[in-house]
Amino acid sequence: MGDRKKKTNELIRRRKKKRFIRKTIIFFILSLTALTAFLLKHPYFNITAVEVTNNRLLDKDLIESLSNINFGSNIFYLNKKEVRNQILTNSYISDVKVHRKLPSTVVLEVVERRPQYYIVKGKEYIIVDNEGVALESVLSIAASRADSKSLVEITGLDTSQIKVGEKIEKNNKKIEQIEVFSDLIQRNKREATITAIDLERDADIKVYFKEIMVKVGSLSDMEYKLNKAINIIIQNNLNDLKGYIDLSFDGDPVMSIEE
Repeated sequence: MGDRKKKTNELIRRRKKKRFIRKTIIFFILSLTALTAFLLKHPYFNITAVEVTNNRLLDKDLIESLSNINFGSNIFYLNKKEVRNQILTNSYISDVKVHRKLPSTVVLEVVERRPQYYIVKGKEYIIVDNEGVALESVLSIAASRADSKSLVEITGLDTSQIKVGEKIEKNNKKIEQIEVFSDLIQRNKREATITAIDLERDADIKVYFKEIMVKVGSLSDMEYKLNKAINIIIQNNLNDLKGYIDLSFDGDPVMSIEE
């Protein structure tokens, strides 16, 4: 008798536990549904502001306009992927992260491309970033978003196929050259600065420091060759003179400077 009673009590206890768990789950689902409905319908969560961060070249209003964010719509309905894709249509932006800042603000964290070069194409100037992407086409460098004084001219490339928003070259070797020079240009804080680079021939690259042409040959050991050229220019006060320095071969450099 005792064992049967224990089994009956255990069965009742288990049934009560199952009913409790079932009721708890139903309550949780109903509460979650009610909370979701509240969040999606209450005007407290309607978008009232957009914050743009990390933008230096592009205006906040332009980025906000690109996003197509609908003010007054519920922040939880925001399609972050769509907003991101819209903003990335601007060639000056390489990436953007979209955040919801509750209750009613959207934050756009942008990553802008870094203008580094320009290419002359007929009467236009193509502004190019440090990775070889064409950013914009303008009638004068001063009209671009970039700091025109810091831009380096690139010559020797086929300009006929250049499109804004795309790499200026299909040739990966040329893009590698551009990226290597970008890094070296950024790290050079000395008095002699690069003003132009001729990339027409891979084995005969020429780098210009104003009117001084430096023949550097191929891309190999470029940092060493540029440092050597800069030392020669500074030590011999050649910055405002005209001539050439040949570093494209092993041995002492060959120089010809006009007096």
